[in-house]
Amino acid sequence: MRNIEMDGRHKETPLVCIAITCYNHEKYVRQALESAINQTYGNTVILISDDGSKDQTRDIIMDVIKDYPEKNVNLFFSESNTAFDIVEKMDSSICGKYLLGFSGDDYIGETVVEKCVDFMESHEECAISFSVPEIIVESPVSDRPAFTGENMNRYELFESLFCNGNSICASPLFARSSVWKTLGCYHYQYKQLQDYEKWLYVLQENEVHIFGKEELPTYYRIHENSLSNVSIEVIQRDAVEREYLLFHVMDELAADFFLKVFGKYLLHPADSEAFCLNCEKLMILIRAEAVPVKSVIWYYFSHIGDPEFSEHIERDYHFTRKDFWNLTGELDAMLINMCNEDIKGRYLNIIEKQEKVIAQLMDYCKSGS
Repeated sequence: MRNIEMDGRHKETPLVCIAITCYNHEKYVRQALESAINQTYGNTVILISDDGSKDQTRDIIMDVIKDYPEKNVNLFFSESNTAFDIVEKMDSSICGKYLLGFSGDDYIGETVVEKCVDFMESHEECAISFSVPEIIVESPVSDRPAFTGENMNRYELFESLFCNGNSICASPLFARSSVWKTLGCYHYQYKQLQDYEKWLYVLQENEVHIFGKEELPTYYRIHENSLSNVSIEVIQRDAVEREYLLFHVMDELAADFFLKVFGKYLLHPADSEAFCLNCEKLMILIRAEAVPVKSVIWYYFSHIGDPEFSEHIERDYHFTRKDFWNLTGELDAMLINMCNEDIKGRYLNIIEKQEKVIAQLMDYCKSGS
């Protein structure tokens, strides 16, 4: 591996670390890597990981490195897929003042780093900037909320993402390395929602800035092997991750931040005797379109043992035990509606099989066999 520290030629400009992740990206990785190499901004180091690709991705990366011997490109690779372990090793080598991260099937315009540095250097309050990318669709995807690129303060953006779902493309993004490392980079227990989880925590402490397409040219590709593509596996994993994530984020959300984001929706004023913070949080979970019913169920189960919550929830918020039972019996309509007709039929088939297994288990338990 080459030396990834600043080489002294650009001491007057901050070092930018460009990190690219790859898996089976042989069709796209040359364009991605060369878009990082050919930036108009000179003081960069490039990290690129290949997590055990089964195609020619690594060979192509090596060819590009040979083509640009003067560039500071560092490859991290594994012979077999590590489920992001190799990416975590790359993340531990992030250096410099800023980080630009994107996937090996995406690419960026040649002025992206220069424009982002200029903006971030003059806006100390901003932790992360990104643009509304040009989306290259090579394979159909399920409907997702369209992100217009309108700049909002962090409270407004948090509300939009939490209540309506993630509408920000995962890459490319430009961040202060100190903020990114403090938050722990991406958390790879999430496969589908790494970026969504990050936004929901970044915004609790930091402002972000959104460039328009014409200001900052970035390109996000959707194809048959991308994490954004539709399959039963992807839909199911997205649902499981979302159920836990939105429950956990709401459960941990500080009272002052919650009130700044959701204060206009409170059922009882915060200074009234009827007010209960955890009850108000439950009400937001119930009403938010993007929140799965299981997130609501977990939240209720987690707090019903709290005397204050149990006292207020029926008396002041009129949410009864029967209402809760109705929720636990609901089929997750939001999840089903994400599917096209073919996948929907197959998914309902799986649910039917699961119900038969559960019924058999119940019969087994009743018989005492």
